[in-house]
Formats: sequence, C-alpha cells, structure tokens
Amino acid sequence: MRQLYAAVEPLQQQKEALLAEKKELETQYKELLRDPSTVEILFRELDKSLYTDVYPLMRDRGITGVLGLSLNQYPGLLSQITKEQYIRLIKDGWGSCLIFQDGYNLEAWLYYLKTWVDRDELEFPTTIFFPSNNYDSETMDAVLEEYGINTILLNAENGHSSTVTRIEGFWFTGAMPWNYTGINSDLELLSYVDGGNLAFTVSFEDMWDAFEQKPFITLMETLKEVLVVENLLEQEAIVTPTPTPTDQSGTAEETTIKPQLNVTSFNKAREAHLTSAESENLLIKEREDYMRDLDAQIEDINNQVSAIYDAWSKQTGIKLSNILG
Repeated sequence: MRQLYAAVEPLQQQKEALLAEKKELETQYKELLRDPSTVEILFRELDKSLYTDVYPLMRDRGITGVLGLSLNQYPGLLSQITKEQYIRLIKDGWGSCLIFQDGYNLEAWLYYLKTWVDRDELEFPTTIFFPSNNYDSETMDAVLEEYGINTILLNAENGHSSTVTRIEGFWFTGAMPWNYTGINSDLELLSYVDGGNLAFTVSFEDMWDAFEQKPFITLMETLKEVLVVENLLEQEAIVTPTPTPTDQSGTAEETTIKPQLNVTSFNKAREAHLTSAESENLLIKEREDYMRDLDAQIEDINNQVSAIYDAWSKQTGIKLSNILG
C-alpha cells in the first residue's frame, strides 16, 4: 500500500493543481469578458469656476469630465474658461460634447460652431446632446453624419440607460441630472452589470442639475470607490471576492464579480464597448482551447492512475474496491 501511495500521490497532486488552475482560469476569464459600464459627467456650461473649483476636485480623485460646447458656451467667451484652460482639460483626459440649442437650424448651427473650432485648432466633438429631446432622425441624420457625429445623447427616462444599442452608425445613450433621486442605487446597478452607460449633466446656471460642492464631492467619492483604474482597452483580471446578499434559505454566497465603473468621455466609452464586443468571441475561443488542454491533461493523469491501480491489483491479487469499500 505504501508503494501504491508513493506511485499515485504525485499524480493526484498534479491533478489537484490542474483542477485548481481550471477554477482560477474560469474566474480570470469571467473578469476579462466583462465590459464595465461607463459614466460621463457632462458640464453644460463652461463657467470659469469649472476650472478653478470643480476640476481640482475631480483631478484629485482621478475622474475626468466632458465639456459642453455651443454657440453661447465656448472657451474664451465672457466669464467662461479660456482656450488655454480648455486645452489643458482635454490633454488631461477630458472629452467634449456638442449641446444643441433650441430655435436653431441644425445644419447652420453646426456650420458656425465648426468654423469656430477649426479657427482655434480644436478637435470637433463627435457627440451631440439634445436637452429638449428634439432629435429627429429623418431630418437630422444626414447632417449629423456629414459633421462626423457618431453619438447621440438624449434625456433618459430613468437611470438604467443601456449602452451601444447600435454600435454601427449612431450610438444612442441617455443623460440624467447628476443629483437626481435614486442615483446611488443606479450607480450600484451599473457597477455590477456589463455594457451599461449613463451620462450625468451638471449646470452652473440651471437649478435642475445645479452644481453644489458638498454633494458633488460625495458623488466623486462614490465613483472613486468603483472606478476602473486600468485602461478599459487593456484590462487585466484582478479578482476581488465580494459578498452578495443571502439567498432565500439564508445562506450567504460569495461572488468574484466586483463593482466596476469607468468615468470617461463619450468617445472612449464607445471605443471601449466596441472593443469589448469585438474581442468577446476571441476570448471565449481562447478559454475553450485552454480548458480542453487542461481536461486532456487531467484525463491522461486519470488513465495513469487507473493503470497503476490495475497493475497493483494484478500483482497482489487484491481488488482495490475490496479495500476502499
């Protein structure tokens, strides 16, 4: 029996190691296959306090925002951030978004704004927000495509706005005021689901989503807790088990899914979700190939163990089933 144990035990250890590797691999691929939800913080005005008061609060927490541009909200205008400050924010990872103004012809509005942007050698935004939800596909799509717009932002009916409803062509997503009731529960939901997106609007003029320093800091701290630090396009599997609510029987379960959000710009969010969708099939195939290889190694060990047991039984004339019961 000692000889049998000495022959079988190393193989059993190899098998246990392979089984553990399978379990770890499955956990890692679950993380790699995730498409963390995205959040954008859109400032509807370019008030100078955006740079002096808000920017430091966000920068210290590793959070970026999105700058709203229109014909009356443009860097360099009276009481607004300067062109140099605007460029500094963009270089620091901030994005930009067009905010359409009621009463204008869309094509003329885009033409004049594009003229300004080209004059100042800035990058023309590819996202447009319709605060009044006055987007009309039939009359506007061709014009938007002509100006390189690929993302359309509308007011969300609730805080559960999904992302990438149509990645080819326009991407439609939703916006809510940053201080609406229920934002914390919606953020929690977004942090656990894959492929979600929601923009939060902030204003320095409108009471609907008016900036208030203390509540805004609280929001930044909430986001910081679930922030994806890695680049979305170069994710690494970092597994942190987190407790889940007990089931109906009262038994607590654990999950390897951790809350994740990426606070980013519309361009980066769209690119990240698109990349995740395109790489999913490749990752799944890679996982299946790896699993098949591990299963083959485990099967080979099982065969070796069976052969050792058979040889031992023939040599001793004793059936292992009689000993092991």
